[in-house]
Amino acid sequence: MTRLKKEDIMDIIQKLPAVKWQEITVGKNLEEALSRYTVFFDASPSANIIQAKRIKPETLIAAPGIPLGLSEEAYFLVKERLIYDVLEIGVAAMFVQASCVQ
Repeated sequence: MTRLKKEDIMDIIQKLPAVKWQEITVGKNLEEALSRYTVFFDASPSANIIQAKRIKPETLIAAPGIPLGLSEEAYFLVKERLIYDVLEIGVAAMFVQASCVQ
């Protein structure tokens, strides 16, 4: 598993288009979300829910889940743009989810 350094994460974030809080959504349909977006927070407890066919060159995934939701093939396609840390990202994902609830 590739571990990104803080500098690598900041570099990736700076290359992303600006995101406004109101643009962050919790997807209701996994296949639709995977085909429509390229930045994901996967906080599911499921393995192999993100397949290689859904990984684009610009896809970025932050995943605190155990097991990792990527198929083996998807992992190899996105591993340089994967932020995987069980505790810190989990807290961040919970914060985003709480911020989206009205």
